[in-house]
Amino acid sequence: MEPGSYDLLKLNDTKEIKAIIKDEKIYYSNKINKINHYNISQERNLILTNLALYNIQKKKCKRRILYNEIRGITFSRTSQEFVIHGNDSEYDYYYSTPDKNILICIIAKWYQENTKSILKICETNDKCLKNFVTGKKEKKKSSDNTKMDETYIINTRSFMRETLRDKKNLRKFLDFEDYDQDKPDKNKTTIIFNKLQGITTVELDELNIIKILGRGTWGNIYLVQFNQMKEQYSMKTISKESVINQYDIENKLKNLEKLNHPFLINIKLIFTTFERIYSLWIILKEKIFLLI
Repeated sequence: MEPGSYDLLKLNDTKEIKAIIKDEKIYYSNKINKINHYNISQERNLILTNLALYNIQKKKCKRRILYNEIRGITFSRTSQEFVIHGNDSEYDYYYSTPDKNILICIIAKWYQENTKSILKICETNDKCLKNFVTGKKEKKKSSDNTKMDETYIINTRSFMRETLRDKKNLRKFLDFEDYDQDKPDKNKTTIIFNKLQGITTVELDELNIIKILGRGTWGNIYLVQFNQMKEQYSMKTISKESVINQYDIENKLKNLEKLNHPFLINIKLIFTTFERIYSLWIILKEKIFLLI
């Protein structure tokens, strides 16, 4: 498939469709299964243009949603289902297709082009996403009503990089290398939990790695020391791409510090960079207990 040829239904030159999309350009079209509020699957034609998403039935437009009216997307990693969450003016779209990851990438591309911000993507193990869908009646009761659960949020660029890893044509089609207008500072740190007195910010070059203590399932364990402090700590590093939900891991780490037991070691610091999660632990009697 060559770049620019993702109009799989060849609708760009269809008279009826041109009357619907007017001056917009089709970047993707294909068959898709829409799931209604009775949980019944209905075949539809899905069109993605440079401005909006169209739900087409027999060459008639059933729904049109602008990219800037999308709140985010939740998808299942164990089934073909995904939900497009509408913002305050739109109720949700509930779909199923084997191409869901590619669709999400294309939507993310045009969402950023139109809003200049990153699309929020949530991932869940649930096969059926009915409980994540905010219907028309629910939206009428309250415009800000949503069942999008941001505790499931993932890194959008990491999702796209993994989806497009072996799809060179699609990467070129989406101009993926230029996806982020503002390239992230991979060494910029964010503290999410801190019990170290006198430490308000953390820079990676302030941590002196003395030696590797071990290798865990998600990352290495180091013996480290802050340049301006005498104390040594064990430091666990976790690659964000190696875990399903980085926010879930961060919350579990935070909860560990609430435990009070003589055989458990207190966690003192958790901070993150663009690619990794770091946690520092107290060392007692030269024994290190890591609970992750």
